[in-house]
Amino acid sequence: MSENNYFSSKTVELMRSQIHPADYNPRTISDEGRKLLKRSIKSMAWWAALS
Repeated sequence: MSENNYFSSKTVELMRSQIHPADYNPRTISDEGRKLLKRSIKSMAWWAALS
């Protein structure tokens, strides 16, 4: 596999005890944020239908 400037990965073996959950999960969203997200998704779906 050749290396490039856009993607590189490395496989690492870990023990389950080495994995720690992130403090920000599960994420929460405010009612206003949910409304904005919904509006954004609807807007993008409309544009996607045109292309």
